[in-house]
Amino acid sequence: MTDIEFSCPFCNTSLIIVKECAGKVICCPDCQRPIKVPGLMRVANVMSSGQGYIAPPPYPPTVPNCTMAYVALALVCLSLLTAGLLLLPGIICGHIALGQCDREPQMQGRSFAIAALVVGYILICVGVLALIGFMSFVSSLAK
Repeated sequence: MTDIEFSCPFCNTSLIIVKECAGKVICCPDCQRPIKVPGLMRVANVMSSGQGYIAPPPYPPTVPNCTMAYVALALVCLSLLTAGLLLLPGIICGHIALGQCDREPQMQGRSFAIAALVVGYILICVGVLALIGFMSFVSSLAK
């Protein structure tokens, strides 16, 4: 037995890896996630007992957080205190965060990015309406 057989804990792809990679971290060829190759001792014990081997995840699977989504929502909310100065950076960060979440479907924070974009665009609409109202008020005073 020179090869190690196990499954990717993320996408369940069956993998056969040479024994020299035991204990090392490799990338799954299907999902491109880093996975740790189980050690030879564990594989040898399971295989000698006649049972098939499915590698459990080495630790509870970690789900990445989209920090940019949290930053976007914070910037949009802080734009209320800064008279809209942080609104545009917040919307830009929201779009970047949404793109990151689209590329990595398991990433958490997509709802925060959407919330930042919705609140940001609503604030832009309210600001434009307020500006139009102010301009019409000033023009009515000039008459």
